[in-house]
Amino acid sequence: MNSKLDSLASSYTRLSRDVAGRIEFAFDLDSDDALRLAEQEKEHLDQAFFVLSFSALEKNITALASARLSTGMQRAGLRSAPFDKRLETALKVAREVLRDEPEWASRQKLPTILNWYEIRNEIAPAGYKSVLYSLCALVAVAAIWAVVIFLMSRKGPLQK
Repeated sequence: MNSKLDSLASSYTRLSRDVAGRIEFAFDLDSDDALRLAEQEKEHLDQAFFVLSFSALEKNITALASARLSTGMQRAGLRSAPFDKRLETALKVAREVLRDEPEWASRQKLPTILNWYEIRNEIAPAGYKSVLYSLCALVAVAAIWAVVIFLMSRKGPLQK
């Protein structure tokens, strides 16, 4: 994993333990109000770290998708392209860089990543919809994309 993702995962783990302690303390107090507040803090923490983690993934996807573009104007245009188009382009580049179809870049994984994008869009504007998602899985996928970008940077941009 890269250091930014490591730091993000460590911070989330540390803060989650802190909030879990508050939830446990609320149980010990037998206080519904304290429990409700602690559970709300946990939900907000999960949502905040989900948005941060997805931002890291999206940045890696966009960087990989734009790796072959030669001008700043082309890269800027790609950054404003719809997420699904950037993802599809990045997956194509990843497959070519790795000369393989890794499981995490398979068509079966596309719905998961697109679903994470939808969840991020629901959370980001404070639409605190409670959903089940895995921060660990998201951080792991973001780390994999970072590794592909690293491999590509060592080899140089691939030609079409």
